Amino acid sequence: MEQPITERRGHREPWNKGKLVGQKAPLKLKEIWAIRVRLELGRRIRDLALFNLAIDSKLRSCDLVKVRVRAIAKKDGVVMVNFFPAFIDEAWRSAWNEQRSERMTAYQALEAEFHAKKLPVPYFEFLKIDQTFARAFPRAPLSSLIDHFDHAIRVAGIDHVGFGTDFDGFATLPEGIDSASDLPKVSTALLERGHSEDDLRKLLGGNLLRVFGEVERLSKSNT
Repeated sequence: MEQPITERRGHREPWNKGKLVGQKAPLKLKEIWAIRVRLELGRRIRDLALFNLAIDSKLRSCDLVKVRVRAIAKKDGVVMVNFFPAFIDEAWRSAWNEQRSERMTAYQALEAEFHAKKLPVPYFEFLKIDQTFARAFPRAPLSSLIDHFDHAIRVAGIDHVGFGTDFDGFATLPEGIDSASDLPKVSTALLERGHSEDDLRKLLGGNLLRVFGEVERLSKSNT
């Protein structure tokens, strides 16, 4: 009888044991290309397509580095708009950055507490700290998110933009957006800006399904 995978592989330490976890460090451009080259040399077409999709799916500086949105559109990719207020509203970002040293002090105290217990720090514990600090100033207005969509659409084109959201990745959302049930507010606001219902179908999943379809096609053609 085959052994369970966990028994065959043996004990492995949690990747985040004793480490400060939370907001991701940015990938450097040379790191992105190093991964891409390795996947290409290994003829891992499906993995390469999914990696490119992951890199291209966040319209934010920490993921895109210097990879241009227009280049993504040129390759028929899709940019998934992230709702994190620091990515869409300058006033909110400035207020958030002013708290950085205080947040880092709180993170380090939390890390020390769990390290003393020889336990990894759960992400939600860091999130609680972020939520406390985020309550110190007003939420970013919904209009900033809509401005962000408009900008992405102007740069990449309507066929290359989608809803990225990232609901579980940060402490707060734009005003009026508390869960996926509030997404119709974004759709309504985009319609009021002059976007058509066909545009909305593309933004709400049509563009992403097109890219995934191409990933599957390439995967099957190279097996």
